[in-house]
Amino acid sequence: MKILAADISADNAELALLKVGINGDREQLFSHKYQPQQFTEPRRLVEQFLHDADAKSALIERFCISLAAPVENNHSMLSRLDWTFDAKQLGEQFYINDVSLISDFDSAARGIDATSECGMVTLNEGLNHERGIRVVTGAGHGLGLAWMDHSQSAFNKNDSKGGMVNFAPIDKEQIDLLEYLMKRFNHVSYERILSNEGLLELYLYCKQKDDTSEELSSEMNKNQLSVSQIIEASSNDPAAERAIKLFVTTYGAYVGNLALLYQPMGGIYVGGQVATELQQWMQSEHFLNACLKKGRMSKLVQQTPIYLVTAADINLQGAIETATHHY
Repeated sequence: MKILAADISADNAELALLKVGINGDREQLFSHKYQPQQFTEPRRLVEQFLHDADAKSALIERFCISLAAPVENNHSMLSRLDWTFDAKQLGEQFYINDVSLISDFDSAARGIDATSECGMVTLNEGLNHERGIRVVTGAGHGLGLAWMDHSQSAFNKNDSKGGMVNFAPIDKEQIDLLEYLMKRFNHVSYERILSNEGLLELYLYCKQKDDTSEELSSEMNKNQLSVSQIIEASSNDPAAERAIKLFVTTYGAYVGNLALLYQPMGGIYVGGQVATELQQWMQSEHFLNACLKKGRMSKLVQQTPIYLVTAADINLQGAIETATHHY
């Protein structure tokens, strides 16, 4: 059978057409990357891909789209593009019987098995058990979390809103940060810190403690500052460097909490754009020391395998897995 898989965000889109054999073997027939902004709606993007692939949609049995947005009842919306996705409607438009939508974090969880070792960096070796519970988390536009338990011959994914639990400071600096954030938000969760906007909040927090806080340049403001800009600025801006250290230590403490909550001896997999861009920092002692600092339970965390997922195509692989196995 032929399957179509896609990974779509407001900034990038990658689609792949594959042939899947009876034994599950896959042959990639065509793949291509696009800029979504060049299309007026999802339908036009898919039509362009099918044209480029010289493929007929009526011969495709399954189509799965990974979206950088929440998905509910096979319906979703990319607000930055003002694009609406409806699985039933897409199926009718392209004569494909089986169309499914999954969130990008859902696809990342499903793409773990299809990701090679070169697409991951070991942050803590631990003691890996092949059938142990797995946890997947990642900071991006939000802080996603899912866990998987092994049943029979496959992993079953379970959703979680664990990124929204209350932020728990681990030292005086983080206590000060919590007090600062409590003045700005009714509820201070880990997601308030561990996300794109969270890193910016940390930068502004660190910056306002400097004597030069009134000298923020026009490009370094809340509407324009990006993760990449903060990382770039860290080489000569002490506030940016402190913000990154604060982000990474908070991330480490959070991941250590997940190790205690789930005892995931199948590994904790940290994904998301922010962690990938901060790879050198994530591999530093700032992350691991905070992760292992759990008092009497430190040994348990130390035994937990922890990986940073660096594979750029993990969401597409998750969409392929979904279409292949008909989740």
